[in-house]
Amino acid sequence: MKEATRLALMSLAAPIGLLLAAVAVTRTVEPGAIMYLGVLAYTPDVLAGLGILLAWRFHRSRVVFALVGVLITSRVLAVIPQGGGVGEDVYGQIVYASLVALLPINLVAFALLGEKGVLTTRGLLRFGLIAVQVLTVAFIAVGENAGPSTIQLRQFVGQVLHLRLIPADFDVWTYLTQPGLMLFSLGFAVLDRHILNDGLLGALAALAAALHFVGRGPASTAFLGAAAGILLLALILDSYNMAFCDELTGLPGRRALMAELQKLGSTYTLAMLDVDHFKKFNDTHGHAVGDAALAALAARIEANVRESDLVARFGGEEFLVVLCDTTAQGAQQ
Repeated sequence: MKEATRLALMSLAAPIGLLLAAVAVTRTVEPGAIMYLGVLAYTPDVLAGLGILLAWRFHRSRVVFALVGVLITSRVLAVIPQGGGVGEDVYGQIVYASLVALLPINLVAFALLGEKGVLTTRGLLRFGLIAVQVLTVAFIAVGENAGPSTIQLRQFVGQVLHLRLIPADFDVWTYLTQPGLMLFSLGFAVLDRHILNDGLLGALAALAAALHFVGRGPASTAFLGAAAGILLLALILDSYNMAFCDELTGLPGRRALMAELQKLGSTYTLAMLDVDHFKKFNDTHGHAVGDAALAALAARIEANVRESDLVARFGGEEFLVVLCDTTAQGAQQ
């Protein structure tokens, strides 16, 4: 199995595993339990803070901003009284509903815009955009002695946030608003498949569950922790992929090969495969066709070796096959 395939499977298995763990927590931990009050309550913030530092160090701004969303969600839900659900007050009707709508919009938008840095001009603009959203919601929602214009604005925003485009039966089972449910669903449909986006998709699912379990202590906190953990694992897998996998062929790269060579026993054979006249092929047909030829050749080589053997891209048009526990005569066969 290719290293890239293994990583793709792991990038799917990790979110599913953490989501199932969060489900287990919701069924076993009571809101007043010592485990929740002493450990679980702070898990999302700790994981998100650690993830932000690592993502900033690894230049993964998408993960930084996604984890900022986890932190904001954690702080908003922490203020809502326990007992389940949101009230009919301004906080529940405006702040919570705004979070349900804005969270998927921001996560998906930042994912689609790609890496723009954290402390760069574009990165700071994203921080500014988040700050403007927070301040706007606070301006609309906060203030017991609001003037008539603010009250009218609050009523209008509340109507938009709780807009029902389809029958109420669609969302009667959850506190998430219809616009929020549609935006989360759109996020699942828009994001394509690769390691970081698998993490973002898993985090979206966990955040939707956390918002669904609003006011239910351990349940919402467990899913917030799962969201932060999923993003942290996606960051680690993506960094491993960049360091050890060849992007073009999906084979282990030279760094992974050197690490594997250290583990070999006393009997092995190395077979070097080199494509003849590849420069001429590139000059004639173009580098895009040359890349496709290398990818096809890599798949052909890997399909014709044993499961115990390792195929790696050594560099350029050179491939190395490591035949474990094999003598030279066995390698020739």
